[in-house]
Amino acid sequence: MSVIITASRVQGGQYNFANDPSLGAVGSVGLGVYLPKNSVITRFWIQSIVGPKSANSTATISFIMGTGGKTLFSPVLVGALGSGTVNAGIDFNANPAASATVSTPTPQVTMVIGVESLTGGNIIFSIEYTEKDL
Repeated sequence: MSVIITASRVQGGQYNFANDPSLGAVGSVGLGVYLPKNSVITRFWIQSIVGPKSANSTATISFIMGTGGKTLFSPVLVGALGSGTVNAGIDFNANPAASATVSTPTPQVTMVIGVESLTGGNIIFSIEYTEKDL
């Protein structure tokens, strides 16, 4: 019989438009946070330090795991994410059937910008997962 070792972990990162305005264009932005293969995502949330903005307030943002991967935070209009707010993404503990096991090596947390480009914003995000040593 083999022993499987698990550990709960939290990683986080930041998207700050002021640091690189070119990252505000419509499309996908890799955020530099990677999860190990065989980890199970349990929770994801964001905090708006400065609420994201767009010229006509029609931009949307969402967060996914990897390209075309599991939705971590459903698309929302940027105006709904005011400065200083904490917004829960998907709590996979509350809905275990929706949980995601990372099956590819080191996928990246990705923010998807839709409809129109961002013109500002500073968001901190956190992802909680259980790492399995298989």
